[in-house]
Amino acid sequence: MEGYSAIRARHKSDGHLGPGRPWGNLTAFQGRAMSPDRHNCPMEEALTPAPSPHGEPAPDTAVLAGGGVVWRRTDEEVQVALVHRPKYDDWSFPKGKLRSGEPALAGAWREVNEETGLRTTVGPRLPTSGYQTRQGPKVVEYWAMHAAGPGGSPFGDEVDNWEWLSLARARQRLSYERDLDLLDALLPAISRIRTVFLVVRHASAGDPKAWKGDDRARPLDEAGRRQADALRWALAAFSPELLLSADRTRCVQTLEPLAAALGSEIEEDPLFGEDAYLAAPGRVRQRFLELSASGKTIAVCSQGNVIQDLLPALGVRVPGKGGVEKGSLWALFFGAGELVASDYYPTLLGWQGRDRA
Repeated sequence: MEGYSAIRARHKSDGHLGPGRPWGNLTAFQGRAMSPDRHNCPMEEALTPAPSPHGEPAPDTAVLAGGGVVWRRTDEEVQVALVHRPKYDDWSFPKGKLRSGEPALAGAWREVNEETGLRTTVGPRLPTSGYQTRQGPKVVEYWAMHAAGPGGSPFGDEVDNWEWLSLARARQRLSYERDLDLLDALLPAISRIRTVFLVVRHASAGDPKAWKGDDRARPLDEAGRRQADALRWALAAFSPELLLSADRTRCVQTLEPLAAALGSEIEEDPLFGEDAYLAAPGRVRQRFLELSASGKTIAVCSQGNVIQDLLPALGVRVPGKGGVEKGSLWALFFGAGELVASDYYPTLLGWQGRDRA
């Protein structure tokens, strides 16, 4: 099986790390999707459905997996990629088990790339699927993923074929009823998205009380460098087009591994720092709102107090006192100036840019 470096190198070989603009007007395709028929497949490896709603913790004994509903848009329709597994002789969305310590997003992105050979851009979360297998409970977290590159032969030993199918044909081909829920969720999740806003809190930068110099120059510590390396791969999966940072060394350093991987520059802007926010919060909020309507995929690294206050202004519900851990990521999806979806990743450690057994 390929690791992250091999997959990313394969992506880079055709000239760029990420696929171009995946988001556009898909509303014309809504309503064409599918008949209401549901079906079950007798060869399914699952014995008894056991739904696990998104956000509900998986049982300690559960097998954890990640996958993606990979889509593309033709002149006539939206299509999705289905894979065939000879072991079960079934058709489903690409997915696979997580490696030890691997974030679900990382595993989902890796498995999709390994099983289809496609270049993909990660989008919003889709419903989590939970069911019982002969080996015990299994929980699979899914994301919408846009495909923008040519396909290749399936990788690994679990998949022997994959195909692009219209939504209507996919409904007939899918082997499991639970996958129809994912198919139903796809268009509502992606159809309105115009802008993707990746809001990152800078990684760990040691104890500010122990730092004797100008706080703006306080660098990342060892833990922070590990977080920045993990963010490098996670953020690249969203294919950002523009990298912005507060004028703080720790913020710039958090994005530097990503900038090196993408071959991009980081634009520093004092407006994203706490000093500017305290002086003119309305101006900073307006700048963020302008970015949320830019029609681009933008990664911006800022400070905790700024992010915690700005997220509600952007329409995000922040859970309690959390939601701004160092090295964390908010993926915000906007359409027509309003928030469509938001996904929070408190940590992405375990997503490392090296091959692992």
